[in-house]
Amino acid sequence: METELYKGTLSLLILSVLSRQPMYGYAIVTAMREDTNGAFEWTEGALYPSLHKLEAIGLIRGEWEGDPGTRRRRYYQLTDKGRRALSEKKDSWKHLCRAVNQVVEKSNE
Repeated sequence: METELYKGTLSLLILSVLSRQPMYGYAIVTAMREDTNGAFEWTEGALYPSLHKLEAIGLIRGEWEGDPGTRRRRYYQLTDKGRRALSEKKDSWKHLCRAVNQVVEKSNE
């Protein structure tokens, strides 16, 4: 799959996955791989800059969980602002898909 096709959808995908429940980075990567039957093979290292950006603009919130002396994980969850943004992004995505499909369906191939 061309990476250019889904670069612009990264925030939509992350927000969609986090709308189910709070998750830490590896769980997000795993959910995306499973949900797409392996089409999206993100690494945690590639995911974290996007998580940090979404957190900085207030769409998600991260909280460290785990007992002292054990491996701690940062769980991310949607904020109210993030839920509104997800709804807007989903509407935009659906509109874009309809428009692209209208053009593609008229092709001669």
